[in-house]
Amino acid sequence: MSGKPIPTCSSVRDLGVTVTPDLHPRLHILDVLSRAGRVANFILRAFGSKIPAVYLTAYRALVLPIVLYACEAWRPWNKKDILSIEKLQNRFVIRVALRCGISRDDIHIPSVTDLFDARDRRLTYVLLRHRYFSDFFVFQDSITRARYRAVIPRARNNTVSESVRWRLVRLLNGDLHDLIVNTTSSIN
Repeated sequence: MSGKPIPTCSSVRDLGVTVTPDLHPRLHILDVLSRAGRVANFILRAFGSKIPAVYLTAYRALVLPIVLYACEAWRPWNKKDILSIEKLQNRFVIRVALRCGISRDDIHIPSVTDLFDARDRRLTYVLLRHRYFSDFFVFQDSITRARYRAVIPRARNNTVSESVRWRLVRLLNGDLHDLIVNTTSSIN
């Protein structure tokens, strides 16, 4: 453009999600951990209660939205990244248990992986039921009890195989057979 070189950058932040050229979510995970950790520490400094429900309510209201924001697009697949997010949550639970004088086992927060799976399931329901996304999944006849199987092209690498579309197809083929049967029968 006008003889000037086009500037390059190593990452771009779009709608709150940091994207790198290799599509690996590591930079975004570091940012999420930093922001969520600051908020979790704020919660622990702000309250002096001995009631764990106070801390858990604040955690669910303030920290989990930071961790779960757009997680369908950036969900980690490396064990190291998943464990780093779990470590943030476990550290918060341990500190609350110590402050309240109870056992860590008495505090129940779903694991981060379970929360990510729930968000993927919710997205799958939306995509299956919305008419504008009717071509997002391709269904073939199958000999399974669901009679249908979602198919997509083979992934070229680990980054592609962990993208939203591939994860949702694995989810559909894994444990949502009844949903597929009910949705396709209601379309016919």
